Amino acid sequence: VLQDILRNAAEAAAAGAADPPRVFLGATADLRRVRLVVEDTGLGLEGRDPEQLCRAGVTTKSSGSGYGLYHATRTLGIYRGTLQLCDRDGGGLAVTLNLMRPLHVRGELVGASHDHA
Repeated sequence: VLQDILRNAAEAAAAGAADPPRVFLGATADLRRVRLVVEDTGLGLEGRDPEQLCRAGVTTKSSGSGYGLYHATRTLGIYRGTLQLCDRDGGGLAVTLNLMRPLHVRGELVGASHDHA
């Protein structure tokens, strides 16, 4: 998921007006969650609905399949995570991935399906 988000950010930054194009990656964590933020200097949402962009078959790219953000959102959801898109201050897009950290109680993994852990 992160690799795809970074690839999208690099492509968006290259198409934007910033010179040089930039992609930023930030991370924070606490005992319960990890938050990753990928920001680019591309064109941002340009008035598009972020929820619509995460639906199956929706793309803004001439060669896009429309399934990248959809699969990212679905994959994160399996692990109780979320994906958020918003315009970045100063231009570009910020993509935030919120991931719940699995809890271990007495050596047992709690809160994640054994099929996906």
